[in-house]
Amino acid sequence: MYVGIIRQMDFEDICQVMRFRVWKALEAWDPSNEKTRKKLAAGKSEKELRDAFVFGCVRNQAKDLVKRNKTQDLYIDDLAGQTDDGDMLRDRFEFRYLQEDAELVFQGAEESDPLIPNTLNDNERLVLICAYLNYNGPETAEKLGIGRRQVAAIMRTLREKMSDWRPDGAAAEIVLSDGPAVRV
Repeated sequence: MYVGIIRQMDFEDICQVMRFRVWKALEAWDPSNEKTRKKLAAGKSEKELRDAFVFGCVRNQAKDLVKRNKTQDLYIDDLAGQTDDGDMLRDRFEFRYLQEDAELVFQGAEESDPLIPNTLNDNERLVLICAYLNYNGPETAEKLGIGRRQVAAIMRTLREKMSDWRPDGAAAEIVLSDGPAVRV
């Protein structure tokens, strides 16, 4: 019935898919289901209900096969084979579609802006490194030889400079112990 519609599959393949569907439907059949019990009480036999369930599953599988046929899914393995001149279609496909020219790949990377802004001065870089190394506010001030208020001011400027750099849009917090949490 479906061989004429599903041209991409052989008759034996269609039969095998349907056999598996019948097998899985019989495994999934549950006569203790509430709807099934109501129909049994109405006078239908369990065999009739089971057969109707299996037929519905097979019908749905047939619809899926027809739908897959209409979308024309192509797979590399389906295209593989030899042409008349002995050339492999798979090799030709890979050469044409699965290769990238190195110049095209790295051209976009070379033209893009750097991820971290280059506008940081030396003090801002040092404070950022100290925050990364989990130094607290007083330790950062002592290590760099500057005041705590100056460390807080530098953290504010870092937050402003890096505000448009957040890849996911979420604010990150740098916590200097013995000091306030700084959102970057």
